[in-house]
Amino acid sequence: AGLLATLAVVGSGIVLVRMLFFEQIQVLAWAPWLLGAIDATVAAPVGRRGRPVAGVAVVTAALAIAGHPQITYILLPLAVVWAAARAVDHGGPRAWRRLLPVAGGGLLGVLLAAPQLLPTLELATRSANTDGRDAATVGNPGFAVQLARLPGTWFGDPLQRLHPITTGGYENLTFVGVVATVAGLVAVVGFRHQIWRATVLLLAAVVTGSLLLAAGPRLPFYRLAADVVPGFGQARVPARWSLDAVIATGILAAYGLERLRTGPLGRAATAMVWGTCALGAAVVAVGPFDRPPGATLALWAGLAADRKSTRLNSSHV
Repeated sequence: AGLLATLAVVGSGIVLVRMLFFEQIQVLAWAPWLLGAIDATVAAPVGRRGRPVAGVAVVTAALAIAGHPQITYILLPLAVVWAAARAVDHGGPRAWRRLLPVAGGGLLGVLLAAPQLLPTLELATRSANTDGRDAATVGNPGFAVQLARLPGTWFGDPLQRLHPITTGGYENLTFVGVVATVAGLVAVVGFRHQIWRATVLLLAAVVTGSLLLAAGPRLPFYRLAADVVPGFGQARVPARWSLDAVIATGILAAYGLERLRTGPLGRAATAMVWGTCALGAAVVAVGPFDRPPGATLALWAGLAADRKSTRLNSSHV
């Protein structure tokens, strides 16, 4: 499960492209540590939260000064949703009590990073982009996920020699692959444990929401956020919001694979997985998308149906 999550996230197009930008990959490198520290803090019993809270503080400070404000900004909503979901799954009706140590650790981390952040904020007030980016810059098709090319952007085309051709640019390379997507679907429809119920549902919402933002100002969702959310309009590349979708899918894929390992899905869940895959295939084939090559469609279908990759076979019914 851990290997699948790692391959899905680190091997995704959006993360591999970040390898070319040292100041961006530095921030991303702290993301799993932050999620892990938050989870450890939420799960820790009262009286044993000192080390996890310190971990949240140190990682928050490191992430805040790692080098790229937009990537930090993008990861914050994911961290907030993750903290809320894990608190609900661990704490039930009193989940808010488990969030207090996380909030304290985050605040302590901001204070640790303050000697660097305060001068940065002061200099930012003198920037030419103080009022945000103009729509023409943000609306560049190469800077956003193009909905017409969404299947190729999300699944990737292993048969394509130049991957930016599939997505319309190098900034919007998003792909996480078919296997991780199907495993994530298993997590959504087949979750069993109470301790993951809210997490699975909220991570699925993160995938949807971040992809809508990654589409840029063509959708009112992005324009509304730019008008309402402080600092949102500073971004130059909307497609980078797909980072949250990729990380959330990696976590869902890991849980989905673990779910298959621990027991059968059951008839209803198995039927839902296969039905959703069939519906998705039909939408890709006849929907309003740029049609991928036939060989690519066949490869996607084969990967989705591969027993070794998804372990969805008759023994799980």
